[in-house]
Amino acid sequence: KKWTGKICPKIRKKLEKNAELSGNCFPRDAGNGIYHVQSGPNSYIVDIIGRTCDCKSWGLSGILCPHAIAVCRAERIDPEELVHKCYTIETYLKAYGHNIMPLRDRTHWDKLNGMYIHPPLFTKVMGRPATKRRK
Repeated sequence: KKWTGKICPKIRKKLEKNAELSGNCFPRDAGNGIYHVQSGPNSYIVDIIGRTCDCKSWGLSGILCPHAIAVCRAERIDPEELVHKCYTIETYLKAYGHNIMPLRDRTHWDKLNGMYIHPPLFTKVMGRPATKRRK
């Protein structure tokens, strides 16, 4: 309840770290929300509308990569608006807002009429056990 803003604090820290790394990224507009971003010797294609980047970091995690943040700065878009909705405080409160009831002791569990599962049989291997790592 003390959190401010739209996204969770740990995600905001990751976003701030990526914002620092975006200082050496230079975006160029290619049209229709697609940008060519030069980052040192590498170049990446960022699609703001499709929310994708060639580095695949944005698509895998839902958190903007440094290349996408550089494009957001060029377009004057708040990067927090493009973070996936699963990282919002509202979604966090929906997931963890209700009480989780504790379980009672094992002696109070209900007995089910199912098949008893036995542990696997132990078979002793012939010969002396290996003591050295095999290369």
